[in-house]
Amino acid sequence: HSAQAPRPTSSRSAGEGATLYPVTQDVGRVKTLVRFPGYTTERLMTGGCLGYWAVLLQFDVDIRDARVIEYSCLRGRSRWMHENCCHLSSLRLHELFLPGTHDSAMYLVKPEWPIGDFIFTQDQTITQQLAFGIRSLDLRVGFTNGVFWIFHNKFKAQVTIKSVLEQVRRFAETTGEIIVLDFHRFTLGFDPSIDPVEERHRSLVQLIVKTLADVMAPRLLFNSTIGDILGVCGATSARCNQTVFVMYNYDYKGQHSELLSPGVIQNWANAQDLDHLVDYLEVHACKKVSGALSSAQAELTVKFPVQVHRLRELAEIVNFNVTNLFRERFWKCANIVASDYFLGSGIIELAIEANKIKGTMKQRLRKCTNDVTV
Repeated sequence: HSAQAPRPTSSRSAGEGATLYPVTQDVGRVKTLVRFPGYTTERLMTGGCLGYWAVLLQFDVDIRDARVIEYSCLRGRSRWMHENCCHLSSLRLHELFLPGTHDSAMYLVKPEWPIGDFIFTQDQTITQQLAFGIRSLDLRVGFTNGVFWIFHNKFKAQVTIKSVLEQVRRFAETTGEIIVLDFHRFTLGFDPSIDPVEERHRSLVQLIVKTLADVMAPRLLFNSTIGDILGVCGATSARCNQTVFVMYNYDYKGQHSELLSPGVIQNWANAQDLDHLVDYLEVHACKKVSGALSSAQAELTVKFPVQVHRLRELAEIVNFNVTNLFRERFWKCANIVASDYFLGSGIIELAIEANKIKGTMKQRLRKCTNDVTV
């Protein structure tokens, strides 16, 4: 899967375009002049480094050379569960640290969009999010003109539910990775005072089941270990490929209800500034309910009309600080952490490392070398 990248050995090998920044504190960030490029899904799926590196160097002023202390690269993490399945095998879904996105399918498809871009919360497609390593998707559904669409509150997105499901199915078929779909809210077309709500849910569930087909995991697997779901470590796909869990936040009792798992409990601050969000997360980041997954909604809520053009700016402020908060305080107990514009955070890499540690602590007697049980 992942290509082994060459390890730089000195400052002289950094290459053209490398820029040095002095490290003067334990925590911080640097904003470069490099514009984030777009990547094809095919390249992200390889798991290889994408050409951008961060390298921590220790300089020796006497010999004017440097030693590499640590390094990382921008990369896709399309198969991180399989690559670490030995570490994760004893954990269950509610014990995993799952990197997620908020309003996951609210991304721009057509550049000409009269409403404005304040309703968008992501800039990567569903497939790209999954290829980067996101494993929990937050979906809000509306129904209009005979079609189920993604909605953000009252605003219809440019993406249909069927498109989301098709992207998820293709990714699951290719990788065998576990994916959580949180059908969290039902908006336009689901008003019990004027709409045939039960019939609408029945149609939506039929669409979900038909489109996901064999990759949809039944509720019986919800409490299974990751090892039971993924099967043998080292396999290229899951044992039975039933790895997509549909969490449905409605008491649906019709046909196919056995395929639906309990809705995700979203811990949402409704905060307009970072301080209030952090205060809320200090109390609720690890709040859980038995029998369900829980999500820390690590985003700010815009208020009209002042903040409508600032959603990406707000995400930039939040993502760095929230990553550090979970790294320092809540990595042991976090379940799902959902963010806007997720590439501005380090949640994916943090979640992978946290899960490896949590799995190792739970297993104790087993050791994993290159994720093979020994």
